[in-house]
Amino acid sequence: MTTNSIYPLTVGELQCTALLDALVDYHVADLFANVPAALVEPELARYGLALDGMLNCPYLSLLIEAGSRKVLVDTGYGDLWEPGGNLLACLHAAGVTPEQIDTVILTHGHGDHIGGNTGRDGRLQFPNAQWVMDKAEWAFWTAPANVHDAFTQGVVERKLLPLAGRVRLVEGETEIAPGVFTVPLPGHTPGHTLVAVRSQGQELLYASDAMLHPLQVEHPDWCASSYADMDCAAVVASRRALYARAASIHALLMAFHFNPFPGLGYIERAGQGWRWAPR
Repeated sequence: MTTNSIYPLTVGELQCTALLDALVDYHVADLFANVPAALVEPELARYGLALDGMLNCPYLSLLIEAGSRKVLVDTGYGDLWEPGGNLLACLHAAGVTPEQIDTVILTHGHGDHIGGNTGRDGRLQFPNAQWVMDKAEWAFWTAPANVHDAFTQGVVERKLLPLAGRVRLVEGETEIAPGVFTVPLPGHTPGHTLVAVRSQGQELLYASDAMLHPLQVEHPDWCASSYADMDCAAVVASRRALYARAASIHALLMAFHFNPFPGLGYIERAGQGWRWAPR
């Protein structure tokens, strides 16, 4: 963890801090699985990338302080992969202890978003928190029929099931804390969720994995491999709705995997479509 691993910003009266859990290499081809190489390769060249190359992607969490409330969005990948995530160190650098977190919002059930729920000892890392997750997302990952490999089963057993009895399941847009809302944005997973932070006419949208690379703003129909973007048609519909609204209100977006950390930018109109404008 370095001093560049936390990024404070304000949204109206609310204090937010982006926390860099890790940087992980991804296969570029996996992010554009439904796109012919002849189409995607020239576009990737604009970013200095090759289809057969790797892309270094951030994993991040968002701390939101709303009055006395301390809300954490996503918990990184924790101890699921070595050497483990830096979330707790980042929280410490931001002046917050795990015990002070009263609410943890999980945007979806992929391991890089829930891995820090528990520690190596199996105990909840935020012992005083209530967890929040979309009802459809919880139902999907906790249904044995939807888990097809040993690794994912292990993630569910270690990182989700211990939340039973401590998790609030929500449907539709829901205010979780003053100015903090969960908004359904399905497709990447069945109950994938966006978190909107609203105060004094300002809005920050923590878009999680709605898009995995800026090219997917210009090309909303470019989807990742099905293990990532589970329902491409729903992904495209959710992206279009998100982009149209974000552009219309000039909302600031935070994208989980966009480099450089903390993945901040705006969606701008470009002809009949959109483009990513980094902040």
